[in-house]
Amino acid sequence: MSNTKVAIITGGSKGLGKELVVDLVKEGYSIVTTARSNEELNNLKNEISSQFNREIQTLTGDLTKKDDVFAFCEFVKEQYTSIDVIINNAGFNTTKTLTETTEIAEMEKQFAVHAMTPFLIYKSFVAQMKSANHGYIINILSDQVRDRTRGGWAAYSTTKHALYGLGKVMISEAAENGIKVTNAIIGGMNSTFRNEAREEYLLPTDVASVIVQLLKIPKDIFIPEIIIYPKVYLTK
Repeated sequence: MSNTKVAIITGGSKGLGKELVVDLVKEGYSIVTTARSNEELNNLKNEISSQFNREIQTLTGDLTKKDDVFAFCEFVKEQYTSIDVIINNAGFNTTKTLTETTEIAEMEKQFAVHAMTPFLIYKSFVAQMKSANHGYIINILSDQVRDRTRGGWAAYSTTKHALYGLGKVMISEAAENGIKVTNAIIGGMNSTFRNEAREEYLLPTDVASVIVQLLKIPKDIFIPEIIIYPKVYLTK
């Protein structure tokens, strides 16, 4: 067991999740992450080992399946007795379609990853955080939950709104126990999430650096919500 700070990051094998893993390793955190691709997780472990001479803990899993989420939570508890940071980063959007043409199965899968997984992880670790009167939970959200909601994104927008609402409940419930919760709303980001590169959008490295700064704020400062936009959103 380790006495260092411990961070859970879902979807840590690529994109923003990977940059968060790298940055938090640099900050001295022990990392536990999960993703669907065993190959990508192994590549990440090797990269962290070769660059930083550090080991991270990984478990391959499909967060659309509750049993895999439960298995991940148990895996974390086997490795560490306490958790300092939870970053609900995992997300995907495999369909852009109107509400009436959205498949039920697609809505269920996106709800499982975007809302149910953060809910289950919270249930698994919040008691320990409350007991320690310490912890930080960061929900990675899309600007779909704010002023850029639009038609044709039924499953993604709806389920990200669900996480936004869950995050606000977490904020209300957890603050009195010293636990910080931030809904981090990200505008367009040029990452593996997109099929085509958008050079005018945010870089995952830059977004990760902002998220890591949240973990460094003074103990008595709470930031319930932060919006991170690329310049193009504000100038067009």
